[in-house]
Amino acid sequence: MTGHSQNVSSSRTTNTAQAGATVGIQASEVHHATIYQVYPQSSPREKYEVGRSYLADGVPSMAEQLISEAIAGGYNSAEVRFHWLLAMLSKRSYRDLSRRERDRLTEFARDRYPYPDSDYRAGVEAGQELVSHLSGLGGDVDAAEKKILALPAELRAMTDRHLSFVLSGATRDKLWETAKERAAAERMSDNRANRMWAYFHPKPARPRLAEIDPPQITVSDRRKATVSTGLFGLSAAYISWLTITNAAFLPIVALVCAVPAALIGLHHASECHYRMFKMDLEERRRRSGFARRPKGDGFAHRLFNDFERYFFKYRPNNVTADAWLAETEAIRGHLHGELSRTYRESRTDAARVRWLIGFLAQDVRQRWLDGSLHDHRVRYQLTWPPVLRVLLGLGMLLVCTVAIFNEIFHMGDLLAWPAMLCMIVAGPYAASRAQHIIAQKRLFVDDEAEAREELDKRMVAYHRWKEKLERARPSENNMETWLHSDKTKLLDEALRHYRLSWRDVIAYAVLQGPGKNRQRARVQGGPWRYSVYRLRYFLITTEGVREVYTELDFKTSMFKEQERNNYRFEAVSSVNVTENGYRRSLKLTLTNGPTRKIHITEADMGENDPFITSSAQMARLNLNAAGFTHALPILEGIAAEGKGWLEGGNNSFPGAH
Repeated sequence: MTGHSQNVSSSRTTNTAQAGATVGIQASEVHHATIYQVYPQSSPREKYEVGRSYLADGVPSMAEQLISEAIAGGYNSAEVRFHWLLAMLSKRSYRDLSRRERDRLTEFARDRYPYPDSDYRAGVEAGQELVSHLSGLGGDVDAAEKKILALPAELRAMTDRHLSFVLSGATRDKLWETAKERAAAERMSDNRANRMWAYFHPKPARPRLAEIDPPQITVSDRRKATVSTGLFGLSAAYISWLTITNAAFLPIVALVCAVPAALIGLHHASECHYRMFKMDLEERRRRSGFARRPKGDGFAHRLFNDFERYFFKYRPNNVTADAWLAETEAIRGHLHGELSRTYRESRTDAARVRWLIGFLAQDVRQRWLDGSLHDHRVRYQLTWPPVLRVLLGLGMLLVCTVAIFNEIFHMGDLLAWPAMLCMIVAGPYAASRAQHIIAQKRLFVDDEAEAREELDKRMVAYHRWKEKLERARPSENNMETWLHSDKTKLLDEALRHYRLSWRDVIAYAVLQGPGKNRQRARVQGGPWRYSVYRLRYFLITTEGVREVYTELDFKTSMFKEQERNNYRFEAVSSVNVTENGYRRSLKLTLTNGPTRKIHITEADMGENDPFITSSAQMARLNLNAAGFTHALPILEGIAAEGKGWLEGGNNSFPGAH
């Protein structure tokens, strides 16, 4: 993966922004993680630590719940109280709070617990001064501002990030330059360009033992082998008995020599037969694996496309793509057929097998380079030593048999002739049937051994790939930091375009939702994150609403073309929320334009997630992360009251003072 330079395309100003239809999800993945593990028996400290992780990762509602439980359990300090305040007000303004939440903040402002002197205590005191001002308890906004600006850089950054909707415009102006510098430094931090892909990469499917065809031995084969072997055995026993009772020296010597000659000849004949059989079979397997594109758009079709793509990518140097694809057509078809049979019935997503196809493409290239791609031609090549042993053994057997038959012929025994004829006919037939059965059994054993050897090799590659994914995969804090930095960049561009300072912004809201052709992933207990986001800012000023919309390619941190809309308060005709299961969409209608449907969250039930206790919890978690809980009251207020909403609510917005 390589980094991409930032590029924000030229923007255009329009009054008819239409978000477009939602396009299907390309991939979806849930990662196992321990950062959000909370159990009924978890200690207050453990709940606080998980709550703090939720806050840093952009899910303040879950953070507030867990930190409140920690406080109720007796775990209390200035640090805990400071993070509780951030969780209460993160992504919300004071007017977004319920009556109960405002009462809890009032209790916080009146609390005068003598915490030990520390940076967190200074943060708590600054927060108490700010809340006292917001709730009308007589707090001094200038004193709160001075205390916030005097905090250490880390706490000041956290305050600016989480309390941005309640800080005054003057305070935000003073913090803004630092916030922009921090966002610029963090935007591509921690090797983002080379790690982002790993977050959305699907969980790789484990290699599986290739399907082994059972020995092709029928009941008829066994019956024929048994009958012919039995007839040959009876005939040979009778001929041997006649030879021994005749007591002639030469036939007895021939009989004694015939046994080892038969064993040697037949043993090596079996080996030669198997080598020729195996060689022919391997050649037919490779020739039959013609890489034909499957019809439709199913699992096999997607595998075929991945095979072409990875074999094209991992072709040897100085070999053209067309030549390499033609060279490997048969083996690609063979491997494609194997994976199709192995994974098709398990409902495995083709994307989860992609790592294996990449490994196979590299393995074929390496074997082609070192000359081992067709090593079966060397392994099963028929050499002269076993052929000579066959000729020697069977030749000696033939000589011994002629000597024995010649003696039996002159004995005049009536049963000797049928016995000799039976040996001549049943012997070769029994040998051919036995060769077939032995070859099939040996083939099964060899195929199973080769499959297990290949499985072991793939398992090594599987674990190596999993380790690479684990090392590369960004943390939730990485993902939230990068997203916050991208949103800060977009917000800075909007302010500069409209030539606004924070003193001019009475209120603002940001909505983030899934973009087109996105991949999505999350850790257990966390919100969905997308490879493509739709970002929409609403900047509320005394002159009206400034709206900025764009799509963010989160993997490359690049913004697509921006759309900007300006309208008066009275132009907002209606705001409606539509629900489809647990999917939320917001419909914004202007008096002079079409209704725009803004997708906020997708329908997701949070199945198989031990840390999501209900579908409603999953919906709240994603709505909170998307900024919906703050944006909706603002837009509804403007739609219902127009500019009167702003004039009637000035005392609720510090930026108006």
